[in-house]
Amino acid sequence: MFGVRQLFLLVFLWKFLAIFAGNFTVSVEWYPEKFRTYSFNRNIFGECILSLQEDMVRCMRNHRFQEIEDQWRYNPENVTYLAVNCLKQEYYASPKHVCMCKKGSNAASPQHFRQFDDHFYCQLRKLPNKMFSSLRNLEVLDLSDNLIAIVEGEALRSLTSLKYLDLSRNPLKTLDAGFLCDVNGLEVLLMQGTNFHNFPVHMFDCGKKLKNLTYIDFSDNLIDSIPHNAFRSIPNVVTLNLTSNNINNTLIQRDAFVGLQKLLTIDFTENDLTSIPETLCEHAPEVQYLHMGENRLKSFEFQAVEVCVHLLLLDLSHNDIKSLVGDIDQPSPLQTLKVSQNLIKELQTPGFLRGAQNLTTLDFSMNVIHEIGPTAFDGLSSLKKLDISDNMLKNSSIPLFSQLRSLEELDLSVNNFIKIRSGFFRGLESLKVLNLSRNDFELLEDRAFEGLGKLTVLDLRHNLLATFQDNVFSTMSNLKSLLLSHNKILSLDNVKFPNSLILLDAEENRMEHFPASLSNSYVNKVILDSNDITTLSISDSGNFSQLTFVSLSINRIQTFNERAFQTFTNLKHLNLSTNQLSLNLSRGYFGGADSLVTLDLSHNNIEEINGMFATFQSLDHLQNLILSHNPITRIHNLIPELLDMSAFREPNLQNIFLSFCNISYVSVEAFEGFPNLSLVDLSHNRLKEIKPFKLFNSKPVFNLTSNVFECSCGMRWIKEPEIEMGDQYFPTNHYKMDDCVVLPKHYKMKIREVPIGDFLCKTQDSCPENCQCLGNSEASHTTVVRCSDVTQVPEGIPHSALRIYLDGNALRNLTFSKEVNTGNFQTQELYINGSNVSFLTQDFFRPFQSLKKLDLAENRIEDLPSDVFANLTYLEELYLRNNSIVAFDSHSLPNSKSLMLLDISHNKIKYLNAEVLEMIVDKPHLRRIFIGNNAFVCKCKNKALRNWIDEHRSRIFDRESILCENNGKEMIRVAPRYFNCLGKTAARSSDHKGVIVAAVILLCAALLVFASCIYFRRDIIAVFGTKLNIKCFRHQYEAHSIYDVFLMYDFNDVKGSDWANKELIPRLNQFGHKLTTSDSTDLANSLLETENSKIKESKCALFVVTKYVGNNQYYMNCFRVAAKHAREHSQFKVIVVVVGDIDFTSLEPGLKKMLVSGNYITARSRCAWERLEYELPKRRSRLEPFSQDSEIGICDTETIIYNAARKDKGDECDVE
Repeated sequence: MFGVRQLFLLVFLWKFLAIFAGNFTVSVEWYPEKFRTYSFNRNIFGECILSLQEDMVRCMRNHRFQEIEDQWRYNPENVTYLAVNCLKQEYYASPKHVCMCKKGSNAASPQHFRQFDDHFYCQLRKLPNKMFSSLRNLEVLDLSDNLIAIVEGEALRSLTSLKYLDLSRNPLKTLDAGFLCDVNGLEVLLMQGTNFHNFPVHMFDCGKKLKNLTYIDFSDNLIDSIPHNAFRSIPNVVTLNLTSNNINNTLIQRDAFVGLQKLLTIDFTENDLTSIPETLCEHAPEVQYLHMGENRLKSFEFQAVEVCVHLLLLDLSHNDIKSLVGDIDQPSPLQTLKVSQNLIKELQTPGFLRGAQNLTTLDFSMNVIHEIGPTAFDGLSSLKKLDISDNMLKNSSIPLFSQLRSLEELDLSVNNFIKIRSGFFRGLESLKVLNLSRNDFELLEDRAFEGLGKLTVLDLRHNLLATFQDNVFSTMSNLKSLLLSHNKILSLDNVKFPNSLILLDAEENRMEHFPASLSNSYVNKVILDSNDITTLSISDSGNFSQLTFVSLSINRIQTFNERAFQTFTNLKHLNLSTNQLSLNLSRGYFGGADSLVTLDLSHNNIEEINGMFATFQSLDHLQNLILSHNPITRIHNLIPELLDMSAFREPNLQNIFLSFCNISYVSVEAFEGFPNLSLVDLSHNRLKEIKPFKLFNSKPVFNLTSNVFECSCGMRWIKEPEIEMGDQYFPTNHYKMDDCVVLPKHYKMKIREVPIGDFLCKTQDSCPENCQCLGNSEASHTTVVRCSDVTQVPEGIPHSALRIYLDGNALRNLTFSKEVNTGNFQTQELYINGSNVSFLTQDFFRPFQSLKKLDLAENRIEDLPSDVFANLTYLEELYLRNNSIVAFDSHSLPNSKSLMLLDISHNKIKYLNAEVLEMIVDKPHLRRIFIGNNAFVCKCKNKALRNWIDEHRSRIFDRESILCENNGKEMIRVAPRYFNCLGKTAARSSDHKGVIVAAVILLCAALLVFASCIYFRRDIIAVFGTKLNIKCFRHQYEAHSIYDVFLMYDFNDVKGSDWANKELIPRLNQFGHKLTTSDSTDLANSLLETENSKIKESKCALFVVTKYVGNNQYYMNCFRVAAKHAREHSQFKVIVVVVGDIDFTSLEPGLKKMLVSGNYITARSRCAWERLEYELPKRRSRLEPFSQDSEIGICDTETIIYNAARKDKGDECDVE
């Protein structure tokens, strides 16, 4: 019979989980607290869509293609819902927001179920015609959050059972008119966030087929208008959600809402409306819930809703309403009016809502109301909740709410009240909750709350109250919660609390002692956190037996009387955390508090807790003891050893928290005697070692994380799965530990991963100074020795040591100070790495014949003594990396057939000869070799090494670091021919060839230099001539001439003119030369008479040659005259400067000859100015007079540029 019942129970639970735990459910709220829910048993077929055109399955998870296809083809009646939302897909490792897709051609064969489908990721972008034609029983189609842009006209064909359609958050571009006509059973349509700009009235062009459609959601779109007869085809709509659009009053047609005869809820929240649509209630007369929040209403006329004869809720919140125009004087069914978050300043109109006699909720919060008329709320006989919080109301002697006799909740928080006068709330006989928080109350008159006989909650938090009248609260006979936190209260001693009060919250005030008024009261819970209480001087005559919860956290309590809690007989929860208590808890400070369940003493100065359970009368019910963050260092026992347990009931302690206490020692008996103990938190302390705790029929969890445990031999028990205590076994996995310090290297490691042989402790053997001798137990021989801060090998190291650590010292010379005692060391591992060793004796390792691992890395060793490792016949690993070893030969290699690892990398070895390589090959176990980062030379002597690397590359672990010092390449990549050795004759021949090649190269370089000097001779002469003032190659000019330079350039060439005016002429002025030039405008004068004379009056002629200068006949004529004058007078010279590219074909033959011969200066060359300075006449001294032949007076401190176009006859120093 018992088995049948069990089976029945299992079947029942399985069905329960299948129905409730595995359901797919969607729901919409038609109107407040009225929901329409569609629920189905969840299955894999509801997560996939099959596209027959693409032969593809799109799924939210990884489902088999064949399984989905078979269901759609052969059992489509079983598919009742589809929910595929690819952009919400976060099932995969990093959220991809895509669907998992499979094509039929890649799908597994149905006969081979172990074969997996090939899959890829894709999106749903289109709904083609007749996509769901076989799913006649489909009721819910949720395709929200995809990338559907196109829905073809017959996409929903044959879905006669469809009731719920969700296409929200898709970038819909085209919707065919009447595409919903095939789903005449549709009840819910969701189109949120589909970027509609116009109301999609064409969707509903189906005649009367959509008579079941009752819920439409077009929220989060861009709709700005509602056209004519938008709802004529859907007359049975009950809920219309148009939230978060751009709907404007001017774009709503008068007959827009025609046909909505059954509409109950319409939501216009967050639009651009300035008033309620004019004809809304005229064409939708049954509207009950109208939401107009977050629009642009500036004012509101109650006349606008007079025609809404069934309106129950009107939400006008979060607008810019400054005034309410008119009133509701006719009977109205309105029950809720929300006008919060507006700009209303006053409510003065008497009884402006008197017609709304059914109004139960009125919200004027978050306005700027500073005045309310005495009769403003007249007529609201049914009002139950009134919220006027967050306004600017001040004191008023006139009762504002005397007519609101049904009011149950009143919120006046966040205003500017200073005091409450007697009788202020008179008439509010039904009030239950009164919120006066966050005002500026300083005084409450004695009868301030008169008449509030049913009040249960009074909130006075965040005010400026310091004192109270004795009877200010006594008249509230049903008050249960009194909230007084964050005030300036000094005392509550004389305040009389009603017998109904349960909770008193006086947190964060200025009280200095525990309120005496709580004696003999009925208050159960008291919160006095963050006050200035320094001591608990509670009178013995007081009676606090009614208190069950007391919180005194964050005060300044230092101590209290041992009888302080004598009358707190029913106290269950006591919080004394974050004070300055320095109690000795063994003295029984909580006597009388026999019901304590939770005691919080954390964040105090308590140092001693041993024996705190010496008397169980007060702590036998204690379950949670919190002592964290106290300066406790040692715990011996919470229950004294000599206590006769038979005289008391067993303690009920379950959880004890001792984290962050700086505890360094806990005895094994510390938690003995607590049979119900389940958790001991000793985390974040200074524990180095613990023993398994003695327990009494309990198996608690010990949290020991974040301590400083050492993996000493005393902690070896943690590696065992169980530990035996008496006749019981306790699992060690209840001890939660993380890291421990492994000796002797003091590195951290997960304690569960430390090998059991590494749990060590100090031995009794004689140990050298600055050394630590460790073994498996204190009585055993030393197995591990570590020496620190030594400058020579210590004497007296126990021979039994299997591991010796001399690393990290400054040994320098590796030798024994005197002859080692007879007998060999049993040492198997010797670490002398990083000890600055530069010299070691040949016989140093002779006593270490059992050595298997030797680490000499990171020292300064240059030479290895011959056969230094000869006696190490059992050596398996030798580390010599990061030294300065220059040679490693056959006498350096250990004579051990067991050698498995050799590391001589990062040294200065240049060659490894064939003999040592052969010996390495002969060691069969040597499979790990490191020789990289040495100074190997890729020459003949390392030919054997090159071939050896090629043959044994699998044994060389750093072969990519074996580089040639002479070229930096990897040795393995250097061709073997470069390692071939040549004979003496061949070597001499090679040397001769090298000399010949070098001589040829030097000769070619000399010829190249000579040719360059010839080619650039003019530049070189000019540079040396100007810098060193060499005059031998300079042209000899006529001593006395009127001008130094006759300058000629093509005035029609922009580039040449620009260079001459901006660079050449300023530089010539800087050189100190006197210039003259001519202008092409002087053609009227005779060339022979004008230009001939100016050229002859100059020492030289400077011609600037540009690209098309050959086309300027005037320029060419001037050049001919200058060239002729130069031929006739040797002291006259023609200088040519080339600017840019030039056209040789149009040049004067004489000019062309100069250019071909190289007798010109390139304007853009690096030496152009030095060359020009050298070619021009010597600078004229500032005191040198002009020629006596000159007819023009010239100031000898100026440079004259003569323009032939001018005929000025000015002053003596007329400069142009």
